[in-house]
Amino acid sequence: MGRDAVQMRLNLEEFFPVTPTFTIASFRPATRDDSPRLGGLFHRAYQGTVDDEGETELDALHEVEDTFGGKYGDFSWTASLVSEIGKLLVSSSLVTLWREFPLLAFSVTLPQYQNHGIGSHIISQSAELLRDEGFHEMRLVVTRSNPAINLYRRLGFVEYDHGSR
Repeated sequence: MGRDAVQMRLNLEEFFPVTPTFTIASFRPATRDDSPRLGGLFHRAYQGTVDDEGETELDALHEVEDTFGGKYGDFSWTASLVSEIGKLLVSSSLVTLWREFPLLAFSVTLPQYQNHGIGSHIISQSAELLRDEGFHEMRLVVTRSNPAINLYRRLGFVEYDHGSR
């Protein structure tokens, strides 16, 4: 498809966690039992965006299961989180170890809960957990025209050339 992908990295040693501005969402580690709800979350979060390729909810479920299974490197059960409001899964950050570096493989939030700080907080929590594990950097890849790139920049992610470090 030839999307303009941007590689970004966050220096965890200089990272300052985001303080949540809300109290209604709870955060916890992702589990395999979350797969069906994560599939629904992915499907709804990507629908109509620059990254929507017409996938079905079943396709999204398979992507979640493939991510758990190592498609993007070893899955980090300690740094991958979900956020719930009541029983509704509203956001998730899924982290893997890709070529020895933590990769924010997916960060998704339901559209109606975007721009409330939930995505910032869940990514921030994943970054803190990785730093606690001794990692110095977290990476991600984002489509340049995806508005989430602004969130990543606010959190401290910077673009880098994949040929460097």
